[in-house]
Amino acid sequence: MNKFIFTILVLFSVVSLAAENSSDCSNLENTVAINDCNLKQLKLAKQELAKYLDETYKHRSYDPILVETIKSSQKAWEAYLESHCHAISTLWSGGTFSNTTNIYCVLEFTRQRTHLIWESFLTHMDTNLQEPML
Repeated sequence: MNKFIFTILVLFSVVSLAAENSSDCSNLENTVAINDCNLKQLKLAKQELAKYLDETYKHRSYDPILVETIKSSQKAWEAYLESHCHAISTLWSGGTFSNTTNIYCVLEFTRQRTHLIWESFLTHMDTNLQEPML
């Protein structure tokens, strides 16, 4: 079962990396094109996060309290995401860049959350240690 989960996660990562590299939104010439590109990447990032969450719920189904706690933390994270990214777009309000900053904020937070879900719930603790603990 662990090999199966590992294989799925590797495939998700490869697909995600290919999607990120296939459309570089930074070299586009106007905000409409940048927003369209970022929205496409955001859709893919949200799909990937959903897959990682689903896999987490399946992988941790032996502990229903843990699964409910993860679901609760996801709802809290979504509220924080909305509030934080709204603050970012408010900072840039008054122009077309406000929408761009909001989309990018949600995209980056979604990618970070996906990694955190993977790191926290789909790996063994010893694989998370990249630096010595002080």
